Amino acid sequence: MADEEKRKLEIPWATLLPIVAALAGVIAQYKPLVSARPPAPSAITDEQIADQDVDARLWQDPLGVVQKAKAALDDPPAKDVSVDRAQRHSISSLAAHIGEAAAKAEGYVLLLAVMLDSGPYLEQAESRLRARQAVLEGLSENNFIPVDGEHIGFVFEKKWPLLAKQISADSPARDASLLFAWEQCSRAGDSKKAPNGTGAENDFEQVFVLWLPAARLNPNPLGNFASLITELAPQLEARMIGPANSTGLQAMIREIKAWKQEKIHKFAYGNALDKVSIFSARATASDDWLLGYPLPEGRSLEDEIEEGVSQNGWGNLQFYRTILTDDEVLRALVEELALRDVHVGPWRNWRKKWMQGDHIVILSEWDSAYGRALAQTFQTEAEKSQLPEAPKDLERHIHAYRYMRGIDGRLPGDSTKDGAHDDSAKNQNTSSTAPIEATEGLNQSDFLRRLGQRLKEQERDWQQKDEGGVRAIGILGSDIYDKLMILRALRPAFPNAVFFTNNYDAHFERRDDWDDVHNLIIASPFGGTLSLERQKAFAPFRDSNQTSMYAGTLRALGGITDINEIVRQPHILEIGRKGAHELIKVADPASTLLPNTVEADGFSAWLRGPGVRCGLATAGIALLLMAGWIILSVVDRRLAGGGGVRDKLKRACASTPIWLMIGLPIILFSVATFAVSGNAALEPLTFFSGISIWPSEMLRLIALLLAIHFMIKARIDLDTNEKELTRRFGLAELPIEKWRWRKMRIGLRRWHKEYPDWMKPDAQFTAKEAWTAYLRRNQFWPRLIRVGVLLAIYAVFSYGVFALFQTPVAPARGDAAVRADFWILIPAVIGMMLLTFYVVDAIRLNSNFIRIVTGGVRQWEPEISESRGRIPPLEKEDLARYYDIAFVAERTEVVAPLIWYPLIVLAVMVLARSAYFDNWTWPFSLILIFTLNALWAFGAAALLRRVAEQLRAAAISSLEVLRAASYKSPERQATFAELIGEIRGLRKGAFAPLSEQPFVRAVILPSGGLGLFAVAQRLLDVF
Repeated sequence: MADEEKRKLEIPWATLLPIVAALAGVIAQYKPLVSARPPAPSAITDEQIADQDVDARLWQDPLGVVQKAKAALDDPPAKDVSVDRAQRHSISSLAAHIGEAAAKAEGYVLLLAVMLDSGPYLEQAESRLRARQAVLEGLSENNFIPVDGEHIGFVFEKKWPLLAKQISADSPARDASLLFAWEQCSRAGDSKKAPNGTGAENDFEQVFVLWLPAARLNPNPLGNFASLITELAPQLEARMIGPANSTGLQAMIREIKAWKQEKIHKFAYGNALDKVSIFSARATASDDWLLGYPLPEGRSLEDEIEEGVSQNGWGNLQFYRTILTDDEVLRALVEELALRDVHVGPWRNWRKKWMQGDHIVILSEWDSAYGRALAQTFQTEAEKSQLPEAPKDLERHIHAYRYMRGIDGRLPGDSTKDGAHDDSAKNQNTSSTAPIEATEGLNQSDFLRRLGQRLKEQERDWQQKDEGGVRAIGILGSDIYDKLMILRALRPAFPNAVFFTNNYDAHFERRDDWDDVHNLIIASPFGGTLSLERQKAFAPFRDSNQTSMYAGTLRALGGITDINEIVRQPHILEIGRKGAHELIKVADPASTLLPNTVEADGFSAWLRGPGVRCGLATAGIALLLMAGWIILSVVDRRLAGGGGVRDKLKRACASTPIWLMIGLPIILFSVATFAVSGNAALEPLTFFSGISIWPSEMLRLIALLLAIHFMIKARIDLDTNEKELTRRFGLAELPIEKWRWRKMRIGLRRWHKEYPDWMKPDAQFTAKEAWTAYLRRNQFWPRLIRVGVLLAIYAVFSYGVFALFQTPVAPARGDAAVRADFWILIPAVIGMMLLTFYVVDAIRLNSNFIRIVTGGVRQWEPEISESRGRIPPLEKEDLARYYDIAFVAERTEVVAPLIWYPLIVLAVMVLARSAYFDNWTWPFSLILIFTLNALWAFGAAALLRRVAEQLRAAAISSLEVLRAASYKSPERQATFAELIGEIRGLRKGAFAPLSEQPFVRAVILPSGGLGLFAVAQRLLDVF
């Protein structure tokens, strides 16, 4: 009789751990930065009589502030105000103030004009705010501080332009006005001034910053600026940070061309621009587009502008471009796409066959000449990147689409009741089963939905022609809010596409927008930081234009003398969970630009630290020694005398903790070392940032390690169990005989072929015969053949599935990362499939053995009576069915848990494709393959459970017949009843209840934990 099994306290960790994680998320949730400052009940303004008389903090929009002050100036003045406010804000008043400051500073005064986009829209107001902060921080870096940090001055001139002669002869005169802001900054502390004329051109004591509206200086920015500085301070040096954008620079070039064609009257200002230097920090249009013709080699846009001004007789203007042009930025994007295996032109595959370019979609602004030029510039750079030996009949598939700026339809002055957001803003970050955009009104977002549908239809057409789908989508524009809406509309429809854009903006790093902007590739002239040395005192800027304004200010004030410190190769960034991560760029030997220095961060920086690798090697050796010592100290009751070293090593091979303790550090640091070396470093090494494949590769190697270990462990456990059962049930081990192919039992033939008597319905065979037949089929070579053939057939099936449906694309960057992903993925998949089919084969083999036993084992070896004891008054033949059940229960107690092994490896492989590591996606083909992998194991385990229950039913039926036949012996009947009850209550191996079966627990417990996690996420909304 078997002993009663003791109930064990089993803690459902798979259910409890997600709950603990949910509670931890509640405690450590992300807290937004919300100010506790109460709103001011009313604005109490005390009129200032100083030159800077408008209340304004240093971070406010200068033009917006003075516009409100100008509106107040137009109101009737109060009775107690004796100062003529209009006169105080005239050009002559500011000129007088500048003259007084110049006299005190002995001429060491600089006029620093900053041209701002004066449009009324939100993004234009934000650009002015950012420009002011950048310029003032640039002044601070050069040791200049505002004279009055709480006020700003302004000038209002009713007659503008100042002279009608500046107007083009083809244009009628028009009445206009000029409103601009200004503020004064002085050098902090003492400075060593050089006498005038000694060449110390940057030793200024005072700087007057003029915040000029760009729209008022166009269409003749040079002439209007010359007339303005002539009125203010013709004797002082003036430097301009401008134009405000590429359109302004284009207007400047057109003005110079008009001078040459004598369409503008030359007027006698003398050398009005002789002391003027212009630093273009925001105009990024290419030289060819601005000029309308390609420049000859050796010529630059700076040469064209300076010579044009000099030929007109206005002085020796100095023009500097302190920002990269769009063609250089888009060229970097083309190179970045090539690193990600996206081909903008014809390319060669692994068979050296020429292929057409991938389908790339470009969306650009239609309502500006600059926006329209971006798409054409991308086309041009794609043509330049084409290999010269590529066949001419192969095409590039670059599809240009247009949109109009301000997709959301927001206009200046739009507001809602109590300052609340409207419904569209409220629903911006919420999910819905159907689009809610209206098809009428100012909001144009419904066009994006239809554009996405059209692109999907075209993609299906391309796929039917075997041209592939959309591989990349570029959003080239200037409005960050438009870009976000396009991403929100197209990202769900094209999860496998590489999304890219121009110009960095901190809005891309907002956590609320992660679902839309994750893994977005950005090529930008600047990032949020110019350099750590230049920006130690303050945080990174909000966008690349703000950084560019800061760099232009430093250059204008002499803080940067080497233009190469500013104009470098474009920055390539990828949006991860921790913000924008700068990527290493491949050095171009032909480029005249200097490369950006990308500092290693996080784990890679630590790995490259001094002494780290030596310490890791020492720790690794110590870890191996520790593992060996633990192995030698293991005592196993199943090994006689504790077992020798060989036996202990054998059991160590079956120990999962030992394998993980040794294998995990080796995998982790081997992959990390490879990831930071050579071209592999093009793919960043980060964890949980969503931009690196290396954590996924580590997990795949861990899955391969576990697959190998589980196959070894399964073999050792099964062999140990076989020997134990052979001893306890008095069976014979498999005889050693010379190996021959014809004697190989691979399990395809019927088992009764080995023993012909089995074919008879009432065949009586011994347990030894059944066990020997099982052991023959459980040998290494028969199992290898069965598993190998099944693996080959399944590989062909998988190839067909991937051919029918979309093939998954690895988000790797660079050839080294792509090759590493391929050569790690293939062995990991093979290892997983080998383990799966190994377990399936072991379970099916035991299922077949149980079927044989169910047919009737009527004779067990005599030794079983001594090993397991007799139950008087029953005979050994009466206990045959009981021995059947006991034998199968003890065998399946080792076989049934094997179901966990492939599921654990499969879970690791699924985890490796998590979006927490990189932009891994789940196409239908991959979902189908992974599901079938799990079903293989589940099906085999379910079959084992079924045949075990059939054996239980057969055993109970047989014992009930024997009990009925023993009606004359109440003692025998009672014993049979006891055996029947024991068999019915058996909860061991394959006879365990359905809820305790390994394959059922493998489904119920994790899914239950995930369900609770999903409920917590939905209710608490903290993840």
